[in-house]
Amino acid sequence: MEVEGASKAVVCQWTPTQSSFMLSFLSNIVADGTRTSSGFKKVHLNSCAKALNDYFKLNRTGDQIANHLKTWKKKYVKINQLRKLSAAIWDEDNFIITLDHELYTGHVAVSRQQLFLFNCCSISIFIYATTNNYFTLS
Repeated sequence: MEVEGASKAVVCQWTPTQSSFMLSFLSNIVADGTRTSSGFKKVHLNSCAKALNDYFKLNRTGDQIANHLKTWKKKYVKINQLRKLSAAIWDEDNFIITLDHELYTGHVAVSRQQLFLFNCCSISIFIYATTNNYFTLS
């Protein structure tokens, strides 16, 4: 029994290129001087969605941009925890965390999601943006 007017939730598939575009767009908003201490406003998320839709011929909404940004914030927290380990080596030029095998297996349970996390090309843009305080992680 379906309720009239109710829409089914659509799962968005984000490619690394789309994520990179979104993160670059939002970091440019901050670089232009917009204050985001309490997070991005709806107008910024909607303008990001419009730019993403125009460039990739998609149909994303500001809410989907906000949800994807939350996903990246969660990934950033995990990455930052690994980066702060005393035995972790951080390569500033390539934005790579190097861990020996024993340390890696002790702190990270390998799963499909975490493998994507460490192999995604737009991770360097997100780390750059967050290390320069472009995003508020509250």
